[in-house]
Amino acid sequence: MKSNEPFITASEDGKAFLLLGFDGSIGFYNREKALLSENYTKKGVIQQALMSKDGKAAVLISFSKDYKEYYITFFNNFNMTKTITSSWKVKKAVMTPDGNYIVILSQEYDNTINNANKITMYDKQGNTLYSYYHKSGIYDIAITEDGSNLYIYSADGYVYKYRNK
Repeated sequence: MKSNEPFITASEDGKAFLLLGFDGSIGFYNREKALLSENYTKKGVIQQALMSKDGKAAVLISFSKDYKEYYITFFNNFNMTKTITSSWKVKKAVMTPDGNYIVILSQEYDNTINNANKITMYDKQGNTLYSYYHKSGIYDIAITEDGSNLYIYSADGYVYKYRNK
């Protein structure tokens, strides 16, 4: 998803919704259309939106062409907790269903094969749990439901498994 246009993301149970309005404001709503949070103004173009099963944890990833920066914004209990700025290209983000762990795959350059890659794991508050640099290109990442294992599909043709706990 790369959007400046209004969109909606729903929790798996359908009780919470994250809406981006025409005016660029972001808000959490319930099924009765009641606002669950204050409205926030987005930064840049939304690249990816993740939401936990219950909708209480969410992450928005956006890119500003003007500043050539990525913004990773964390929400917990429908309130913004932190925004992290990065000059590295955010290629993919994954979240555990409970929203406790978020993993971001970022690249220094656009070339996947010969590129510095960084994998960073955050908690739902946006605190960095660890950062790991991988010398060969990374095509994809996945995390187990409980956040205990991270899988990396590398450009060298192997799948690597990392234990997180």
